[in-house]
This record gives sequence, C-alpha cells and structure tokens, in this order.
Amino acid sequence: MRLAAAAGGAATLVLATVFTFGTALGAPLGMAIASGLRRRRGAHLTRLAGWIAGVTGAAAVALSYAVVALSLAPDGIMDSVREEAAAEQQRAREQPTRVERALERFQQRNAATEAMERRAEAMVESDTFFWMVTMIGLAIASVMVGLVAGSIGWGASVLLMYAVRGRAPPPAV
Repeated sequence: MRLAAAAGGAATLVLATVFTFGTALGAPLGMAIASGLRRRRGAHLTRLAGWIAGVTGAAAVALSYAVVALSLAPDGIMDSVREEAAAEQQRAREQPTRVERALERFQQRNAATEAMERRAEAMVESDTFFWMVTMIGLAIASVMVGLVAGSIGWGASVLLMYAVRGRAPPPAV
C-alpha cells in the first residue's frame, strides 16, 4: 500500500509540476514550513492546516511568478495596456447599452451627480488606481492558481507522507 502511495504521489507531483509550471511545488514547501512551525509549538500538522499551507505556498509561488513576469515586461507594455483600457472605456461611453440608456431615464441629472461622475472618472484614470487594480487582480489570480495547484500538490504530498511515515496527517480536531 505504501509503495502504491509513493508511486501515485510522485507521479501526481511530477505531472502537477509540469502542468502548473512548478507552482505545485509551492505546496510541499508551504507544508514543510507550516509543519516546522507547528512542531515548534508541540503540535502536529493536521490535514486542514496542511492544505491551507499548501495552497498558500502555491499562491506565493504564483504571485512571485507574476511579479517577475511584470518586472521583465518590455518598457511601455503597461502604458499600452492602460491606453487600450482607456480607449475601450471611451467606446463604451460613446455607445451605451440598452440597459444604460433605460437607466438614464430614471437618473436625475444635477450638478452634484455630474461633479461626482467627474471625480470618479478622474480617480479611475489615475496611475494609483490603475496600479492598485493591477495588483489586486494579480493577487486574486495568484490565489485562484494557488487553490488549484496547491490542492493538487497537497494531495501528492499527503500520499508521499503516507508512503514515508506509514500514516497520513491527522484530521483537524
């Protein structure tokens, strides 16, 4: 049984590493760090804590990939992305949808709402807003990749732990 777990865990981890470009390897790394921290406190790594550590490790690897890719991007690429987004927003403003036209009939236009719209447009067009939305998007994407790659890496790690120790991590109590 332990031999089958070792073969299955190793095969799963190798395939996950290939298909996730190494992101799945963040799961065993996160689990090892969490296990060390738990051991220092005199506790064992539970399945739930191991899964959370695996997902967090894979998400950290995915985020580091995104940051490296962003830093290696050619000069001006983010400016062109921003310009394209501004052009798309301008096209959407010039051609409102049927729902937007219907909602405009119910909206009362006055100086306060127009001033609020101008402030909102100025905020959306600012560099700070662009970079904050970009970073939030990268963080969300990293968590999503971490959930998938980390879960697969966690499963493979649990199989390998069973193969080595003869027991799986205990369930959370």
